[in-house]
Order: sequence, then C-alpha cells, then structure tokens
Amino acid sequence: MVGGVLCKSTGEQVPGELDESVMETVSSYTAAEPAEDGQQNFGRSWATLYGMTSDGLLVMMDHEWIRFEPSEQSE
Repeated sequence: MVGGVLCKSTGEQVPGELDESVMETVSSYTAAEPAEDGQQNFGRSWATLYGMTSDGLLVMMDHEWIRFEPSEQSE
C-alpha cells in the first residue's frame, strides 16, 4: 500500500535503476490485505525496496523492478 492506495503486481519487469531519492523500504509485513502505507503481503523481508516513478509504483522482487498498479478495490 502506498499513499493510501492498495496496489497489485502487473508482473511486468521494468528495466533500469530507481533514483535513490524515490526509494523507500517497506515498513512491515502482513499475511492479510495491507492496511497502512509501506506494508506488504507478498514477502516477509523488511528490506524490500519500492518507489513511485513515471512508470508507476516499482517494487524490487527477485532482483528485478516489477511494476504495480492500483488494485480494483482501490479505484
């Protein structure tokens, strides 16, 4: 969840690197649906990086940047 919006993976890899100024680290893990910004439910690592870019929300998964988009529930 970012900016109060629940997002889901598109599975699309986005090449390149994120500018460090937009990178953040997840704040917590939940087994349920995320309820707060920075929370994830797809991996237990608190070292997961993410950032908002012109491509949308990108999350580092398996050493690749994956694009996320708002889930239908958030729209």
